[in-house]
Amino acid sequence: MISDEALARLAVAWEACQLSEAARLIVSAEDPIAQADEVLEAAQRFTQAIAELAQQHGTKWQPEPRTNDDGWWRTNLHHHPEEAAQDLDDWAIRHQDGEDLDSAPVSRHLH
Repeated sequence: MISDEALARLAVAWEACQLSEAARLIVSAEDPIAQADEVLEAAQRFTQAIAELAQQHGTKWQPEPRTNDDGWWRTNLHHHPEEAAQDLDDWAIRHQDGEDLDSAPVSRHLH
């Protein structure tokens, strides 16, 4: 018989996959604003699955506020936007899952 903890771990893995897929699709989306709700909903389901796994361990999990130092990205974005967009193009193309992406799924929106 599969334990409740194993099922909780499986749920975490599933929700992580769903969150990853929603985030991946938004990178090259025509209208990322319209798809933002899907990413947020997936993040909420992932958070709930993590909380349930923690409960299986007899602990209470609460996300801690973190400071995200993305200064390097903001600097690159503002000083070298074409390079930043090309990096995202490369990432999107490497991570496509059977979609037929053009050669510039992100950078095409710059012009």
